[in-house]
Amino acid sequence: MSDFTQIISDNPIIIPPVQEKVYDKKWLSHFRINSQSPDKATIVAHLVPYNGSDALKEPVTQIVIDNVFSAIQDNNRSVEQRTLFIQAMEIILQAVKSEIDYINNPVIDDTNISSSTSE
Repeated sequence: MSDFTQIISDNPIIIPPVQEKVYDKKWLSHFRINSQSPDKATIVAHLVPYNGSDALKEPVTQIVIDNVFSAIQDNNRSVEQRTLFIQAMEIILQAVKSEIDYINNPVIDDTNISSSTSE
C-alpha cells in the first residue's frame, strides 16, 4: 500500500490479543447410518475439535465405514474391536427402538404440573 492512500489516525484502534485456547478433545458433531439394504449399511461420523465448552466447526475428521457388516467380520480387527463395534450397534438399535416406543406412547410426567383449585 502506498503512503499516498494511508491516512494516519489521531485515535488508533487497538485490538487486545486473544487468549490461546486448547482443543484437546473431539466432539462427535455428526453421526449418520445409511442402510441401503438389510445386509449393507454405511456409517459416517464427523469429529471436530472440542475443549469441554467450545467446539470448532473445522477441521472436521470424517470417518466413513462403507460396509458395516464387512467391518464386523474383518479379521484384521482385533476381537475386542469387533465386539465393541457389535455392542455399539446394538445400543444404537436399542436407542432407536426406545425412541419409537416413546413417540408412539409418550409418557407425561405430571409431577411438576400444579393444579389450580377454586375456593
